[in-house]
Amino acid sequence: MTEQDAWTLMAAYTNNNALYFLGNILAVWLGFRMASRIADTHDTTITVRLLATTYCLCVAFFMYSGLSASLAMIDDFSWVFSQLSNTRGISPISQEIVDFDATIPTIMNGLFVFSIIAYQLIWVWKKPSE
Repeated sequence: MTEQDAWTLMAAYTNNNALYFLGNILAVWLGFRMASRIADTHDTTITVRLLATTYCLCVAFFMYSGLSASLAMIDDFSWVFSQLSNTRGISPISQEIVDFDATIPTIMNGLFVFSIIAYQLIWVWKKPSE
């Protein structure tokens, strides 16, 4: 495998993950719509609240998984580029991927998804305003 082959595979994976992320954004929007509707309704049953909670938690899991997959992909290609650097020179941008530390992005992904789910569940479980 050459460095160009690795970049081509990385681009293909990134495109697929971008489509998955767009689907997650649509699912998050639907979760906000459900939570908003529940918050505005005075006679929402516990079953509806539990179903909305389950939906929002599933979407949060899917979103965090997708965001984590992006970081895992960078980590995987970091290994590929480091192996390539052992046998031949690699470009400076490939070396940046080898040196990439995913700690801060992982924390930010967690905070992002947590803020979404917290906001949705607050709306689902709050008492309707009078």
